[in-house]
Order: sequence, then structure tokens, then C-alpha cells
Amino acid sequence: MPDTIQLVMRNTLGIPVKAVPSLDDANLPPGWSVSMSPAAGDSVTLGTGSWMPIEVILTGVGGGATEGIVDIAMELNTDDARACETCDDSLCGGYIGLAGGCSIKLVVEGTVPVFFSEIVAEPFGDAIAIRWRTANGGEDASFNVYRSEKGTQEFVRLNEVPIAGGGWLSYLDRTAERGIAYFYRVGAVVNDSEVFSREVAVTLEHALELNLDQNYPNPFNPVTTISFVLNERTQARLSIYDTEGKLVTTLVNDELGPGLKVVTWDGKDDRGHQVSSGVYLCRLTAGKRTLTKKMVLIK
Repeated sequence: MPDTIQLVMRNTLGIPVKAVPSLDDANLPPGWSVSMSPAAGDSVTLGTGSWMPIEVILTGVGGGATEGIVDIAMELNTDDARACETCDDSLCGGYIGLAGGCSIKLVVEGTVPVFFSEIVAEPFGDAIAIRWRTANGGEDASFNVYRSEKGTQEFVRLNEVPIAGGGWLSYLDRTAERGIAYFYRVGAVVNDSEVFSREVAVTLEHALELNLDQNYPNPFNPVTTISFVLNERTQARLSIYDTEGKLVTTLVNDELGPGLKVVTWDGKDDRGHQVSSGVYLCRLTAGKRTLTKKMVLIK
């Protein structure tokens, strides 16, 4: 299983810069390979005081006395000649400070501890569910869940009591508000130090409302389009009736998920016969609710 080293790249200059990461793995022992995200050679723009995570993924045989060095450097597109202010060479939670140029060397010895093999954040009803899976020693850790709003740099711890266990673990954020983009990360605490997962972004969208739009065109001859929105997964039925309440045809009768649905009616009944000019009722039944619109067919 690949091992992941998490770093943070910060812009400590007083101006926005473009950083181009490079990766030198010439000193890695046989059987090891390394990749990083953002990929080496990709230009990354960092605003003043901003930061972004860097993931270095090491794949190798592990164990034994295998040693090697990975050299990660950042070349800045700026005329500022100030020297590098910060370069922390710790394996987890290290920083690459961007102040005129900086590099960091990572020493690979055996396998690097990895506490997260996967992390997911997704809407769950009126909340956001954060789930993560432990690996390589994560079973002995306790975990904290952190959240940050888009555009901010500060992560706030959400859980009051550390979360323990191995395998798949989860936390339900019931304080998330709709329409706001959140960033989540999980911290693994072992021996009084904390290692963080990668960040995942998610937005709890505004709740949908059940709606039946007026058909278009209206009046029509002989085809019209009917749109409706379901606010949840439910059994939905869209039918056409005449003004006496007699069923003309059923356009939709199925269990559908939430969201916008669009159907057309060609002015024919359920036997395929063209109906006469007049007023018709379009009726949407979703769960226990029913909505109706009047339509006019003109020939």
C-alpha cells in the first residue's frame, strides 16, 4: 500500500506568486517510486498569505534498513530576492515556506506511517457525513474532525471527545449550513502528535421544493413541454385529465430521485389518438402531495 506524507506549502511573501514544484527521486533506493499532488511541473498560484496542501505518495517494498532521500523544491515566479524563511523537514505536517525559494528533503527509512487510506465527505439529509478509513497503525490512534469555510485558513475542531477505533469511522456534522462550501480534514493523534488527512470539500445544497411548472408553449399545438421538480426520492405520477376529471393519459409513473424532470406531451391519449382542442389539466402527484396546472390545446 502506498505511504503518504502530508506537507503544507505557504506563501510568506507580501505578493501573489506562482510556484512550480519539482521532484528529485534520484537518491531513492531500488524498488521505490514517488509521486506528488500537485504534480511536479504544474504551476500553482498562491495568493498573499495563502497555503495549500501537498501530498507526497511513496510506493516501495518497505521494512528493513531501506533508506533514501526525496528532494522537493519550489521555484517561484517572482523578482523578490528574500531568502527562505521556513523549511521544516519533519515527515508529517512539515512546511515548505515560500519566501524567495525553498526546498525540503524527505528521508525515507522503511515505511512511513500512514493513518488514512481514504476520506469522504458528503451530504446526509440536513447534515454532512465525514467518513474515513484507517490504515498502517491508524487503529492505535484517536481522531479529531476539523472544518473550515471556503476562503478561510482556520480549521475548527468539531468533535468534543476524540474518536477511537479502526477501519471505517465517521462523524456527522449537524451544524453545517446550506449553501456554504466547507473543507474537512481528520487528524490522527498518536503519542501526543497529530497527523492530518488530505482536505475534502463539500457543499450542503439548498433544499429543493416540490414544483410543477406551467407547460410551454401554452396554448400549444400539438406538442408541449412539462417540467417539474421533486424535492426527494418518491413515487411520482404525472397525468393529463380533461375538465370532467377523466384520465386522458399518464406521462410518468415511477419512483424518481430529487431534481428537475422534463417530459413532453404530444396531445394524444393513452390509446394513441389525437385529442380535441380544449382545456386539459396536468396533475403531478408526488408522495402525498398533488399539484395541478391548466393547459390549452388549440388546433
